Amino acid sequence: MLLAACGGDDTSTSGGGGTAGTTAENIAGMVSSADATNGDTIYQGLCGSSSCHGPNGNDGQANAGDLPATVPGLSDLELATLLVDGQGSMPPQVSSSGLSEEEAADVIAYCRQTFQ
Repeated sequence: MLLAACGGDDTSTSGGGGTAGTTAENIAGMVSSADATNGDTIYQGLCGSSSCHGPNGNDGQANAGDLPATVPGLSDLELATLLVDGQGSMPPQVSSSGLSEEEAADVIAYCRQTFQ
C-alpha cells in the first residue's frame, strides 16, 4: 500500500487539499482502530503480487517502493495521501481500485504492523 508507491522510492506527498486532502485525513484518523487482518487480505490481493510491491513489501517490481524501508519513516497521513493520490506508476488506490476509506485505513494498519 501503499504504499511507498509502485514507481520509485520518492516518498514526497502533496499533502493534498480539497476532497483528496480531506479523504487522506479521514483515512489517517481511522488507522488506530483499523482492522490489520482485513488490511492483510486487501494488501495481498492488491499489492502483494510480483507486479507490485510483492508479499514481503520489497520483492515485487524493481520500481515499486521498498515498504519495510519506507513505511516506518512516513506518517499515517503521508501513507493515506499516497493511497489517495498515487505516485509514480502506482495509481490512486482509493478511487481506481475502489477501496473505501475504511479499507485504506485497514491496509495502512497492516503495513504498520508488518513493515515497522
